[in-house]
Amino acid sequence: MKKIIETTAKYASLIIASFNALIFFAMRICWSGISKTLGYEKNYAKIIFDLPVLVMVLFVIVAILSIVNFLLNKKKPVLSYILLGVSFLFLIVIIAIFILGAMEYSLYIFRNFAKSLGYLLLIGIAIFFIFFYHKTPLKDSKPFKITLISIISLASVCSLLKVTINYITYEPVVYAVENEYQIVFSSSSNSMGSVKIGDKEYYDLFSGSEKSFTKVHKVCVPMSELNNAKEYTISVQHPIYRGPFGALLGREITKTYSFIPCDKSDGIKYFTISDVHLNFKRAVQTASYVENMDFLVLGGDLTSYVQNEEDANFANKIAFAITKGEKPVIYTRGNHEIKGEYAEQLYKYVGSKDQKFFYTFYLDGVYGLNLDIGEDHDDDWWEYYTTAHFDEYRNEQLSLLDEELLKQDYLSYDYRLLTCHIPLPFVNYRKNHEDFKSKAVAKLNNMKIDMHVSGHQHQLYVFDPNKVTPNTKLTYNPEFKKGTYNGYLLNFNFPSLMVSKTGFNQKDSNYLVNAKSIIGLETYVDLNNHQQICTYKNSKGEKVNVVNPFAKINYGDSIEIDLLTKEMK
Repeated sequence: MKKIIETTAKYASLIIASFNALIFFAMRICWSGISKTLGYEKNYAKIIFDLPVLVMVLFVIVAILSIVNFLLNKKKPVLSYILLGVSFLFLIVIIAIFILGAMEYSLYIFRNFAKSLGYLLLIGIAIFFIFFYHKTPLKDSKPFKITLISIISLASVCSLLKVTINYITYEPVVYAVENEYQIVFSSSSNSMGSVKIGDKEYYDLFSGSEKSFTKVHKVCVPMSELNNAKEYTISVQHPIYRGPFGALLGREITKTYSFIPCDKSDGIKYFTISDVHLNFKRAVQTASYVENMDFLVLGGDLTSYVQNEEDANFANKIAFAITKGEKPVIYTRGNHEIKGEYAEQLYKYVGSKDQKFFYTFYLDGVYGLNLDIGEDHDDDWWEYYTTAHFDEYRNEQLSLLDEELLKQDYLSYDYRLLTCHIPLPFVNYRKNHEDFKSKAVAKLNNMKIDMHVSGHQHQLYVFDPNKVTPNTKLTYNPEFKKGTYNGYLLNFNFPSLMVSKTGFNQKDSNYLVNAKSIIGLETYVDLNNHQQICTYKNSKGEKVNVVNPFAKINYGDSIEIDLLTKEMK
């Protein structure tokens, strides 16, 4: 019995210590969050910032000691018990970190963990063949040797020749940017991509040449062409071999989709969803209750982190599930989509203009303006480790507003929509972007904006320009929450609605992990009667009762807004 306990302790310490080291390494995307939780923002002590790295080193040391103990220690079981106790204590620490917030990044963490585990498995296989294979019966097994050589040879040939199976991995999404549609889709292999509308074909080009070393394809087409044709065909073709003067091409894969352009004749209906944070199921479920949608607005923070190609394509995954490639989509970048190794590639996967995420867009009867504040703190915030340089980027947007004010194109449209992930009239208690927001809102006040939709705060906030005292500390509506808020609202003259909440109602918890509902906003614009009706809906399809958080007003389950007076009721 004693021997069994000793052996169990040795195995358990090895497994738990190795798991701790691997999972904590996989949690590195949360290391700055750990430092923040430990109070780094209060005194900016370097030891607190570096603490996760030191803990990682400690985890590795314990894991190495456990491996050495497992392989070499035959006489001192007490070391196994000590290592088991320490490893179990570290495991409790890891569980606590998950509970305190890392759970929101669990998908990324376990994805990193699986990758590390895969590398560990390869190392284990190498160790087996170097140190143990010759001691096993397999060394004399001819079938095993033939199978192993065949697998290695086949894998080597496939790698050398870059053998792949090509197919469409992400189906098309039609993004509206200025006067064009950017049709985005992806293939499993590096391919050429094109879109055919009627007899005319449009290509994914760079400097006049068709791209072929890419899996994501963005093809720009004139809005008028697709609006009239109401149908398009995407195509991908993988070059099996390419040389300087020729190539061997694989089969061409094509698929045709219908398209329904925005049509103002019976009014305009659009749906806004924001701050999904990878909850694909609930976002699509909520959108399924919106009938006869003219276009979709993706309000940002669809992911929590853009770590790889899958994350970059997440907007397309959601958008296609909702629109089936048949409706225009407006994409607004969120602050979380600036984070991660793949974030700088994101412009290839969504609607963008010159690799930037601010632009105008024009649909039938709709003048649209999409802005992008960038990160949610000032550029010198410690979490950005000197990478944030958004001041000039935001100044470019002020210049865009000046240009639009000079052109006055917005006067030719029936409805003017402003989209931005971070709400523009709302200045938080940190006063982030106060100067930019003040300047932007002053210009926007002259553009006859009919609606501003935003996200970011994970709340359902209604900003009524007729019910606030500008530049004054906010007092909460007691029906919503007691007390005051240190932030304030600017002097703005357009309705502004925030769409970014999990839960079934306005007061539900904002817990992101395994949220059972995400609330979106359905907006119907009745141009004949000069009004818009805004309805928040949850993932059960229920209308959500909403109060104004900063004024004693209960709107019920629909907010009616007069397009002429901007009165909200």
